[in-house]
Amino acid sequence: MLGESVYQPLPGSTSNKLGQKAVKEFVNEFIRPTSDVKKVLDDMKPVYIDRSHTFVKEEDRKKLAKKLKHEKDGKLTAREKRRLKVYDVPKEAHQYKLFEPLSQLWQGYMSKLLSQGSVNFEQKLIKADFHGATMTGMVTMATNECINQT
Repeated sequence: MLGESVYQPLPGSTSNKLGQKAVKEFVNEFIRPTSDVKKVLDDMKPVYIDRSHTFVKEEDRKKLAKKLKHEKDGKLTAREKRRLKVYDVPKEAHQYKLFEPLSQLWQGYMSKLLSQGSVNFEQKLIKADFHGATMTGMVTMATNECINQT
């Protein structure tokens, strides 16, 4: 049986017959005589290779895909974030002293980064995490960098 080609003709007399009659006779040969061949053939389900038999409404498919994606990600949507007030920071948390430990932690991180040497320093600095860094901004009216250099 092993090594035989799948393209070889069917065994026995069924290889020369065509159509429904050939199928019924083939089933008669290989199914127990106690079984009703007609009933077995009626109970058989068709197999669709191209899945053309499936039909799902576009809106149902979109809803299902959205639901599955949301369950898989485990992330909150913007509406859920607003409802839970994720980004609303209370007034008592607007104090600089609460962020000083984070700044000290960042200073240790940067000193470790600087002590590694100057090899690929620019790339390391670009990839560095700046959470906790104390930054200052500058307000300018000029939109062109050349004008601001005077």
